[in-house]
Amino acid sequence: MTNVIVGSSGDPCPRCGRATEIREHRYITAKELRRPFHYSRWFFCRNPRCKTSTIVLPEYRVFNAVTPETERRMTAIAGQLGLPESNAQALDCGRHTNVRISSYKL
Repeated sequence: MTNVIVGSSGDPCPRCGRATEIREHRYITAKELRRPFHYSRWFFCRNPRCKTSTIVLPEYRVFNAVTPETERRMTAIAGQLGLPESNAQALDCGRHTNVRISSYKL
């Protein structure tokens, strides 16, 4: 198991309102480092009847360094969307641009 329970009195579940467990990574593995970002902490709803199991919040998001492979993929996506290559970095890691994708002809 690569995560550990830090506490049992986390933020209330947005669906059922019960207290959640606070979980963190025991250690960061290569799997997390391959992704554009990972979460350092998340919450787990212990209510068996609740449909929500994992709650992640943006303030616990950790962005990983951009690798040449990630940059190549983002440039390809920007090209498919008809965006200038300068916007490829803005697309990376979930960052948003001020460009409305719906305004481009696909």
